[in-house]
Amino acid sequence: MGDQLVATGDQPNGGNSGWVSPGQEPQDAVPQDYVPQQGGVPQGNVPPQPPSYPQQPYPQYPQYPQQQPYPQQPPYPQPGGQYPQPPHQYPQPGNPQFYPQQQPYPQQPAPWPTVPQRPGAFRSRSSAATAVIVISVALAVIVAGIAIALLGGAAPSPAVAGGVQTSSAPQSAAPQPSAEASSPAGDTPQSCSTAAGISSEPIGYHVCGTAARSVGVPAYAAAPAHKTYTVTIKTNRGNIVFTANGNAAPYTVYSFVYLIEKRYFDNTDCTRLVTVGIYVLQCGDPTGTGAGGPGYAFQDENLASLGTPDSEGAVTYKAGVVAMANAGPDTNGSQFFLVYKDSSIDPAYTPFGTITEGLNIIQQVAQAGSNDVNGSGDGVPNDQVHIESVTESVE
Repeated sequence: MGDQLVATGDQPNGGNSGWVSPGQEPQDAVPQDYVPQQGGVPQGNVPPQPPSYPQQPYPQYPQYPQQQPYPQQPPYPQPGGQYPQPPHQYPQPGNPQFYPQQQPYPQQPAPWPTVPQRPGAFRSRSSAATAVIVISVALAVIVAGIAIALLGGAAPSPAVAGGVQTSSAPQSAAPQPSAEASSPAGDTPQSCSTAAGISSEPIGYHVCGTAARSVGVPAYAAAPAHKTYTVTIKTNRGNIVFTANGNAAPYTVYSFVYLIEKRYFDNTDCTRLVTVGIYVLQCGDPTGTGAGGPGYAFQDENLASLGTPDSEGAVTYKAGVVAMANAGPDTNGSQFFLVYKDSSIDPAYTPFGTITEGLNIIQQVAQAGSNDVNGSGDGVPNDQVHIESVTESVE
């Protein structure tokens, strides 16, 4: 059998038009009798051309504008460098471009004016009323002295100048221990006039002035008054101990023990130190002025034990003697003095005790001197002597 031409369109699975030989791949062979049509009429054997589709132009995509580069970040600071600053500076304190001129804070009012201290004057620890007290007492003493001189014809009591009592007699020019009774302004002081002499002094305690501390007036009892006591003065510089002889000066010792039991001397300062002429440390005034008292007074005692006065009318108060300070006869109260070196003093101050311990403490204070408020070598101790407490015991 020869080759057979089979039309692909006759195949069961269909296919493209044309002819193929058995066992060969389909070809694009065109039948020889095919004639292209012209105007719908076939023209020869030219195979028909597929229809020509209109060509669509490629769309023109829009051109994006040229992109600007990203702004450059400021470089990180190198070690030891500074971070870059923004275009403007942060406002600095005090820069007038950013902050208005600061107004100064208003000034505080000036402190209260200080009162100038009068040189050479004892000052009280209380308010200014104490100064009035001293002035009132001084006037009262002067008036009383004048009245006695005019009415009684007796010699006036020793004058007191600047807190230092000086005798009106020519026997001694040395300073003497003194203690003036005081009363606050507005109060009428009780009679504190001095006696004309020791023989005319009343016996016992009588109201006099206004008490620096309210303790009343003791009622004398002979039995305890005639005992001997050991008195311990506790100070900021150590203890000073002395023996109080009630047999020699019963009224003085009884009064002193009475004031100890009333805690009259506690928390007080010794107000006077004398280092020229006489050698004493004076204590016993709670007001700190040298004019304070307990509000009562009593007579002098034991003066004969001092011995016979010398040609100048003075006797020797030996180192270690404890005696009462006063403003004249019959004016003993609470102030007392401690003799730290033998001293020539008028025999007008009741001796009632002897120091047994602590005399060296007073001597050390004396070496530091005083502020000379009453004159050279006479004033408030430069080394403060503060009495913390005073106690007593019967021997």
